[in-house]
Amino acid sequence: MAEKIIIIDDCAFTLKHLETALIYAGYDVYSARSGREGQRLIAEQSPNLILLDVLMPDVDGFQVIETLKADAAFSAIPVIFLTGQNDTGDEVRGFDLGAVDYILKPVKIDVALARIAFHLKFQALKTEQEESIRQLEKLNRDKNEILGFVAHDLKNPLYSINGFARIVQERLHDTPADVIMGYLQVIENASQQMTVFIDELLDVQAIESDSLSLDTELVLVSEIFESLANTYADRADRKGIELDYDVTGSGNPTLINRLIFEQVLDNLVSNAIKFSPPCKRVVVRADIGKYRLVCKVEDEGPGFTAVDKDSLFGKFKRLSARPTGDEGSNGLGLYIVKSLLDKIGGSIACESEPGHGATFTFDMPIEE
Repeated sequence: MAEKIIIIDDCAFTLKHLETALIYAGYDVYSARSGREGQRLIAEQSPNLILLDVLMPDVDGFQVIETLKADAAFSAIPVIFLTGQNDTGDEVRGFDLGAVDYILKPVKIDVALARIAFHLKFQALKTEQEESIRQLEKLNRDKNEILGFVAHDLKNPLYSINGFARIVQERLHDTPADVIMGYLQVIENASQQMTVFIDELLDVQAIESDSLSLDTELVLVSEIFESLANTYADRADRKGIELDYDVTGSGNPTLINRLIFEQVLDNLVSNAIKFSPPCKRVVVRADIGKYRLVCKVEDEGPGFTAVDKDSLFGKFKRLSARPTGDEGSNGLGLYIVKSLLDKIGGSIACESEPGHGATFTFDMPIEE
């Protein structure tokens, strides 16, 4: 796309002379015969560069640039003054107000084109540098955020492991075996919580570095559901949760990204069990269409508030609902789910009201 340049000059000859040369050079050119008209054009077009006459009858160039630099939306646009007066005082004033250069009249087109090209290139490099700085600052904030969460989420399970390991060492010979087994179970649970957290951090790294496999393969959705049921049977039984599955549509193998499908399902089912009170029901449904696979995970947990729903799929977001069986929660699961689905053209949504459970619906493409 051609770069936009606005020329503001009350001299018809200078205006036409510059306009013709700039159009021939490939720029998108807009012209104004007065300061007021130029201000309107700037607001409408948001140009890449402005050529601005100093002396004009209604609003002069100094007034135009003062207004321009006071508006954050336009303050970064480079302004080159056009002047027929070789007045050092005016030049200094122009630079003080934010001009980047001066071009003397009568305009030498070759010199003007060279200066315009230089300042457009310089502005592009400056914009690129500012964007790089913003990205680096964001990366630094993300790094600090991750370090903070890692320290916080690993500290408690590590304290549990250290504490109960010390108790086992000190009381091994004078404590009943079932009590010792209870201590060891706490150690195992804490280590599993740390493992899950580290696995999720590695998932985030794989997603954000684009090193995730997007290959598809033929799978039987019913077999994945059966495997998931076996995986979570014990966890659901401990909380008295009924876990049901239902598959409708084609019973033939389906060509999808198996890794992402299993990981999304695993995360949603794990959350449904984790946040559901005892003796509730979790239902997982799949509808296999011709081009899309649609799944729902329904629970009877505490549901989500309006504030929760605003940050549901954010990274490291702590929601109002808490696990009901001392399970760990680090605020990464739903971020991972949405990021995985985004990678393959899928989507996810949640329907929920406080106190009435939640239904997560996700879909992903089926290849022919």
